[in-house]
Amino acid sequence: MEHQSEDSHTMFSKRLEAMELLLARLPGVAPPITKSAPNCYADTPFTDAIALVEMPKKFIVPSMKMYDGTTDPDNHIAQYKQRMFTTAIAKEYREASMCKGFGSSLTGPALQWFTNLPNASIDSFASLTDRFVEQFASSRNIERTADDLYEVIQKRGEPLRDYVGRFNKEKVSIPACVTSTAISAFKRGLLPDSDLYKELTKYQCRTMEDVLSRAWAQIRWEEDPAYRHLLSPRSDSRVVRNERPSRDDRPYQRPRSESTSKRSDSRSDHRPLNQIESDQRSSSTWPDMSNLAISPAELVNVLNHISGVRWPQKMKAPGERRDTSKWCDFHSDHGHRTEDCITLRMEVNELLKKGHLREHLSDRARVASTTEAMTRIARTHHGDVKAICERLSKCTISFASDEDKCVLAPHHDALVISLTIANSLMKRTLVDNGSSTNILFMDAYKGLGLDENALTRKSTPLVGFSGEVKQTIGEVTLPVYAGGINRQTKFLILDCATAYNAIMGRPWIHDMGAVPSTLHQTIKFPTPWGVKEIKGEQEHARSCYQTTLKGKGHELYQLEIQSSIPHTKEAEVEQLCEIH
Repeated sequence: MEHQSEDSHTMFSKRLEAMELLLARLPGVAPPITKSAPNCYADTPFTDAIALVEMPKKFIVPSMKMYDGTTDPDNHIAQYKQRMFTTAIAKEYREASMCKGFGSSLTGPALQWFTNLPNASIDSFASLTDRFVEQFASSRNIERTADDLYEVIQKRGEPLRDYVGRFNKEKVSIPACVTSTAISAFKRGLLPDSDLYKELTKYQCRTMEDVLSRAWAQIRWEEDPAYRHLLSPRSDSRVVRNERPSRDDRPYQRPRSESTSKRSDSRSDHRPLNQIESDQRSSSTWPDMSNLAISPAELVNVLNHISGVRWPQKMKAPGERRDTSKWCDFHSDHGHRTEDCITLRMEVNELLKKGHLREHLSDRARVASTTEAMTRIARTHHGDVKAICERLSKCTISFASDEDKCVLAPHHDALVISLTIANSLMKRTLVDNGSSTNILFMDAYKGLGLDENALTRKSTPLVGFSGEVKQTIGEVTLPVYAGGINRQTKFLILDCATAYNAIMGRPWIHDMGAVPSTLHQTIKFPTPWGVKEIKGEQEHARSCYQTTLKGKGHELYQLEIQSSIPHTKEAEVEQLCEIH
């Protein structure tokens, strides 16, 4: 009887499987949902030698670009190894940490592949990477050879700068490139009638650096007439403008009132750029594109996100008279290159006067713009600038004994304030004159709604009191607004668990000329309107202190949009992510 019951049970199981297969073949029928096993949470592709190793308590997988299976798997493994090497892990835990943390760097199909690995099938990090590369081998980059450099050829009418850029981009993708082959391919790709080809034929070069130095010298020679032509006044096509009296010949006129100036500016602002270009072509085209820290293509992309930009009309010159090999992103038309566009230069100049694009200027251009602005103000307002400077130099910052009436005493609280950073009011900002840098934590940076691609990927070691070293993941320059003063402030981005959103160190304190007092829970700083102050928030200071003592990193912090600051972001108030 028992034997017959077992046979019947087996028969029914087979029939059930056959019915499920038939149902799966029916068109339009959704496949049945697979039920999870009760102990599925314990499923792991690693053997017990790895799965049973207890992870270090302070271990955190470094942040990196997630892999989705569409790019080279070897590049992802190399990036993962380098990021993990910067993490302090004991030798006996390293391989287990490398294996267990690998899944956190995957997403999409790659993560699905990782979770579907058979249980106890991975016994080392080497076997995991071998399976990983084998699975996504179709996404590997084809290895380039030195012979591929001969396919890079300069096109007729192509600027030498563009050819050098394409050649260098191809050359760096070749792991081992022989110098003689690279020199020969570079020379072969040049136009036979070009001056650089003739020079390289006459004078042989032994190193690629020598070839590129000659190429850049030729690039400067080719581009110099174009820049001189752009920046020099044109008298042949400006007959009407030249008939105007010069500045020295004009009779003295009273300065326009502010209301008249605004009406005139409003009328001129509504004119198309093509109509006013002839009147302003001879005016200063500062800043030059070399004074910007971004490329012309990136500049046009930034302008797409700024309201009030006056976009030009299509070029009116006939198509046969324009150079179709040159493209302008600002005009979205052929005829000239983006970096040679005079209309773009004038629009950038106008936007800078309105306070835009300051964060994209190089350090040298920022100093120049500040000096020029102060000179212009001094000429317009005569002694106002001098009076402001004298007033700032005579400012006295002091703390009276009765200023701590509203302070909860006695106390040993740190100075924690709310500060407007990147047009958002950021709470839990620690003012620390013992810190040599300004620090913005990664969760707070994401809470500002900023893109991680805007970070300058530069790692800087930060040393604590106990000698512990933390590596930053980058740096960024953001505007910090306090008491009517807006300062471009550099922050180091740190990704770690913390009770604070940001730390304002000595660079910002000294730049503001500020004097912080933890006793009075106040920071004071001079402004052209007198001494301003920001009060500390003791409740937040004590909350952060208690959180730090308890070792908790799951505090939720608020960001509030500061509506009183001009050019604020039109976005709803959002909360920062939890700090892990």
